[in-house]
Parts: sequence; C-alpha cells; structure tokens
Amino acid sequence: MLKRIDQSDDIPGFAILVHSRLDPALIKKIQDAMFRFADTETGKKYFTESGLKGFKPASDEDFKLLDEFLDRKKAKKATR
Repeated sequence: MLKRIDQSDDIPGFAILVHSRLDPALIKKIQDAMFRFADTETGKKYFTESGLKGFKPASDEDFKLLDEFLDRKKAKKATR
C-alpha cells in the first residue's frame, strides 16, 4: 500500500530557453518552429491531451509568476 506524504503545487506552464550565445538566426528558427508546432497534427494532439493552450513568447510577467511559485516552494520547504 502506498501512502502520500506530500504533493507539490502545479507548476504554471513551462519554459523553453536557449543560450544567449546562440546565433540569433538559429534562435529565430527555434522560435518559429515552436510557434508552428500548434498548427501541426502532432501539435494539436499534444495541446489537446496536455491541456496547455499553446506556446507564446515569455514576458517579464510570466517570469514573475514563476518567481512567486518558487518563493512559495522555498517557504514551504523551510517550514519542514
């Protein structure tokens, strides 16, 4: 028998990052491929099954949400 001892919060989406030293043309190719993915049959299936809505460029606000998530996780860990 399994007993749950803890459960993590849902992480708000996920980020795909590239190193700033990559050639800007390659970065653009990667971005274009990611944004076109939603229009493919595989992409449509992925987004339907995952419940995600699609990919979009990250904003400072997006990273603020992730920072808040990490702050909550650190605070929770510190109380253990």
